[in-house]
Amino acid sequence: MNDFLKITPENHENVIRQIPGKLYILYFSADCVFCREAVLELITMPENSLFTYAVCRVDEEKDFRMKENLLSLPTVRVYEDGVKIRETNGYNSTYGVSYDMRGSIEKCENYHTVYADNAATTKLSKKALKAFVDAAKENYGNPSTNYELGAKAKGALNYARSVIRETLHLKKGSVIFTGGGSEADNQALYSAYREGLKQNKKHMITSAIEHHAVLHTLESFRESGFEITVLGVDAKGRIDLKELETAIRPDTILVSIMYANNEIGTIQPVKEIGAICKEHGVLFHCDAVQAVGHVPIDLSKMNIDYLSLAAHKFNGPKGVGALVVSDDVPVSSLILGGGQEFSHRAGTENVQGIYAMAAALKEHAKHMKRDMKNTRELMDRLLAGLQEIPDIVFNGDPENRLPGTVNVSFKNVRGRELLFLLDAKYGICVSGGSACNTNSKSPSHVLLALGLPEELADSAVRVSLNQDNTPEDVDYIVNALKESTAYLRG
Repeated sequence: MNDFLKITPENHENVIRQIPGKLYILYFSADCVFCREAVLELITMPENSLFTYAVCRVDEEKDFRMKENLLSLPTVRVYEDGVKIRETNGYNSTYGVSYDMRGSIEKCENYHTVYADNAATTKLSKKALKAFVDAAKENYGNPSTNYELGAKAKGALNYARSVIRETLHLKKGSVIFTGGGSEADNQALYSAYREGLKQNKKHMITSAIEHHAVLHTLESFRESGFEITVLGVDAKGRIDLKELETAIRPDTILVSIMYANNEIGTIQPVKEIGAICKEHGVLFHCDAVQAVGHVPIDLSKMNIDYLSLAAHKFNGPKGVGALVVSDDVPVSSLILGGGQEFSHRAGTENVQGIYAMAAALKEHAKHMKRDMKNTRELMDRLLAGLQEIPDIVFNGDPENRLPGTVNVSFKNVRGRELLFLLDAKYGICVSGGSACNTNSKSPSHVLLALGLPEELADSAVRVSLNQDNTPEDVDYIVNALKESTAYLRG
């Protein structure tokens, strides 16, 4: 393998024309640690350079990509005898590699796809798919119209509302259909914000490990003079109830604490939080997107004023969710224009999506005990296998957690390189944290809140199992993690 040549953007075309044969032109971003560290041993590149190019003449593309274990090098252009013959997809911020590098990775002997990122999303169940198609064929009318087709569509919506009410034991209150969990979160927070403006109560409380749909929305309220108290969590990811109660002030309008965390699976003491909020006359919003359909929730006993859910987390369709509100709490519209959803969300309802969501939720409720038991057994099998890997750290609460969600850090391993190998070599679909923040270069805010150093937070992998996974899937994942971590460390 020939030496790398460092050249500047100003003269690289002249250099290319003078070198015969095939060349691979690389682009490195100065603020990308993966790119920079990968080449520092091969070329001297100023730390403060905005970008640079490196040229290498090789015989085999695979040799170029893998001989020096350069997992983080993104090819941008390929030249031959001074002429550009193709251009790759370039740098992919998810893995720190080029998409086309996958073809250069030798797949394992038993390569097959294993989906274990169910906290990110789940596949549509057969019953949900059938409900979606049936509703699209039969209930295609506008539910706001008065003729029979419209009435049938409205009936489908009412049925879906009844399924949610029954599953969550909602005795009094409303179910407002939304475009997903983030919209439901936003609407709940905005409703409390509007009420806070009316009552001149401009203080809200949340935790450091909330979903960004909550944290970013609350942060935007600061522009209107609101104060946001962000509670810390312990090493397991749970808030301190005494700290919560101490933080409540006369001008506190809302507490927003999630039911279960999307990255580490830790379940909060929701019932106790609701009791504290009720005692102090404060609204309580609970982001239950990860929990609904997977653990029992009884709203008749929890004093939750706003609860958010999303269909795609329990094998329903994407782009559908709901905000469940208790009786007599303020609700403000995010989308204006019509009287749909009790005048709380304008726009013609997604009837087929909502109907499919109800089918998926009903199926989960029917088999919840069985699925919780089976999924927890899979999680225990996974944890036992991972214990055999040296220098490993388990993140989250080992007891008060969702069945199936495992978050683990590997010392002396780059998380993005590990994720890339698991995908390209083994076909395993897992994540480094929240799928909503995959393109972020910063370590997980959730893991940092637990007190993990950046290196461990950056090496984390989240495996989230559900009823569709098998013991064979778990054994395959464990073996892949053993081989991949040993390879990267070596």
